[in-house]
Amino acid sequence: MNGKLKSMYSRKKAVIFDLFHTLITLDGLADDVPQTHEIIGVTREEWEDRIFSDVDEKLKGIEKNPYNIMEKMIRALKPSIEDELILLALKNRTERFERALLKVPEISLMSLEKMKKEGKLLGLISNADVIEISGWDNSPLKELFDAPVFSCRVGCMKPEKEIYCICLEKLGVKARDSFFVGDGGSDELPGAKNAGLETVMITGYVEKRWPHLIPERKKHADFVIRTLDELS
Repeated sequence: MNGKLKSMYSRKKAVIFDLFHTLITLDGLADDVPQTHEIIGVTREEWEDRIFSDVDEKLKGIEKNPYNIMEKMIRALKPSIEDELILLALKNRTERFERALLKVPEISLMSLEKMKKEGKLLGLISNADVIEISGWDNSPLKELFDAPVFSCRVGCMKPEKEIYCICLEKLGVKARDSFFVGDGGSDELPGAKNAGLETVMITGYVEKRWPHLIPERKKHADFVIRTLDELS
């Protein structure tokens, strides 16, 4: 940890994290199992574009029915697809996210446990629909967080200021006593700064999947690390 980051870390009471691509990832968990886009017969790029399009309804919990969420996304790409394939895709996506929440990378667990021992309060802010957090109750992460906040449960999402304020209120701390750690997706870093938080960007996963996004995202980070253990 560099000197300025160490100083910032030592004076803060709480650390608020992003979940996906910061603490966990779906990659490499079951390479022998087809991915959702393969089941419905589209490219990974087409599927990811659809996942991140028209997100308010599912991420803000307006739509809480898992099948309806999947059907809307899939039929936007393949209008005449069979219902059976939608059900299969839903089962696949649900199981993949449940597995990701169960098999948390050791570096994430060790880093979070170390922070807890150091007396830090831990918050979590995740833009997620009901499918993506269906495995939360069985995750080893659940017991480590003092204030987990999921967009589909609170009706707002990053980068809206409200979701950061909800997490801070649950932690019982002020923004000046906390900082936010994430990969920078969903404009979460400028959102955190707007809420009064200092920001740390973690680049490890982004380097593998979207390296071209790093320069722009770094503009909104007070500090940049590659892996979580650099923080604690």
